[in-house]
Amino acid sequence: MNSSVVWKVLIAIIGWTLIACVPFLVKNIFLLHIFNLIFMGSALGLSWAILARTGCVSFAHNAFLGIGAYTSVFLVMQIGVPFLIGFLAAGIIAGIFTLVIGIIVLRLKGIFFVLSTFCFAQIMLRVFRIAEPITGGLNGIRGIPKPTLPFIGLFESHAHFYFLFFLYTSVVLIFTVRLFSSSMGREFKAIGENIFAAESMGIDTFGRKVTAFVISSVLVGFGGSLHAHYSYFISDTTFETVKAIEIVVYNIVGGVGSIAGPIIGAAIMIPVPELLSGFVAYQIALYGFILILIVRFFPKGIWGGVKEVIYPRVYVEDLTRTKSLQLSSQLGQEFSMEFKANDNNNIKLLECSNISRSFSGLVALTNISFSVTKGEIIGIVGPNGAGKTTLFNTLTGVLPPNRGRIVFEGKEITHLRPYKRNQLGITRVFQNVEGLYITASVEENLSRALVAKMGFKGIKDLFGLEKEKHRRIVQRTQEIMRSFGLESVSREVAKNLPHGFQRLLELAMALIAEPKLLLLDEPVSGMSLEEMNVIAGLLEKLQQQGLTIIVVEHNVNFVMRLCSHIMVLDYGIKIAEGTPEEIQTNSEVIRAFLGG
Repeated sequence: MNSSVVWKVLIAIIGWTLIACVPFLVKNIFLLHIFNLIFMGSALGLSWAILARTGCVSFAHNAFLGIGAYTSVFLVMQIGVPFLIGFLAAGIIAGIFTLVIGIIVLRLKGIFFVLSTFCFAQIMLRVFRIAEPITGGLNGIRGIPKPTLPFIGLFESHAHFYFLFFLYTSVVLIFTVRLFSSSMGREFKAIGENIFAAESMGIDTFGRKVTAFVISSVLVGFGGSLHAHYSYFISDTTFETVKAIEIVVYNIVGGVGSIAGPIIGAAIMIPVPELLSGFVAYQIALYGFILILIVRFFPKGIWGGVKEVIYPRVYVEDLTRTKSLQLSSQLGQEFSMEFKANDNNNIKLLECSNISRSFSGLVALTNISFSVTKGEIIGIVGPNGAGKTTLFNTLTGVLPPNRGRIVFEGKEITHLRPYKRNQLGITRVFQNVEGLYITASVEENLSRALVAKMGFKGIKDLFGLEKEKHRRIVQRTQEIMRSFGLESVSREVAKNLPHGFQRLLELAMALIAEPKLLLLDEPVSGMSLEEMNVIAGLLEKLQQQGLTIIVVEHNVNFVMRLCSHIMVLDYGIKIAEGTPEEIQTNSEVIRAFLGG
């Protein structure tokens, strides 16, 4: 552990210890109440941030808070179970509700997902109002007992609750820190930044989003139990939409995507209404005005703004420096990986039969049939709009074919999702560097690809016990950067790299998956002749190591040099197939490319 990490841990321990001592120094009940609300808001904000890390914005957390609260109160008051049982049940029941609703709505994207969570919250508010035997209906529930814990006793005063909320928030904080630094947390972040790239690298994006949603709501359910037993009274109005908005506001004010953000946001925004209590007529307007000022002057949140001052970027965008970078002819010479090639070159790796795909009446592919033999490089060429990228999309699972059959290593994969195909050994490099995390560094891009390959190792991974796995990721990342000439730009964000290096980085990320079949969509588009020769040489080396490759490319000279077999598409129809010599003299190919 380096000295900077030691100092951070030491400062955190000292700060958290001082916070724990507050009840011994502060006797004012009102101030202790504010501290309790800040702890609660911080924990709820951190819980929401777990889901937000996957790129999903939810306005349903008030509903999960209510589910947890009513579950705990019902079990304690009407069934007579101990508080601890009610507390645990609150999180479990909230998680079950989330699992069901998540499976339904998490396939939606963007504003549609946001609206679906808002609608679910409104439905639950109505349920809270009419489920009178459990929730008390419009009258709510009064006289909620204070919690009692084994070996500790009754939590009665505000000081007692301070320690309870402090403990709850500390557990949520530690759990969130460990989760975010684990393989699963890094997969969450990859999904949030580029779900398309994450899926193509072999991450089950839907499954991970469901997992994040459930974890987030379970923690909120626990918070609902504490909130209910801290209050004397709860009703449906306790969990109105404004509660969900407040949780989102804590993250926006503090800084979305960070650990410190929700805590800072809660610490600032929770006391504000109390400070404005002398301006009752203008309280809401002033609250909104303060929020607007914070968002205006701290667009990345307060912690995001502070971090830019404390941790300035080592690499600043420098177009003069990046444009001077050149691809080395030695690329990939040290790269070694087992591509599981078979010595028998007559074995079919991929077989496609009568693949057809249309879009609302527009036919993109018509009865495309071809096969790929292990260890060969084949090319797919054709004019713009010929259907080449659409064919790649059907091969990788981005688009299912309307008709036809795709078989890989004897197994039908026609309807498998992209991450499943990646796990079987099909990897793709996209046309417009869509497979990169453009705001992440080169090193982080490569390590995410390695994390996706190695997967999540459960509890040991979550608590940082997979030391060997972490060491292997770091070591392999350095090896790949050295092999592909990326060491000099290891800390540069991907969007600042020249085009040739972006393509090289995406290729390196694809190779990390140890594919059996590599799909390259216009790999040398926009490159100079020297860069094209470097990439061609690298691909030839990879073929010698046993990798099977399909190339879609407009540069005919590049395809003729590299490929032993070529297929030509025009308007979604296969018009020719054969060796480079046969394709060059084919009259249909000449007509398609030259118009006559």
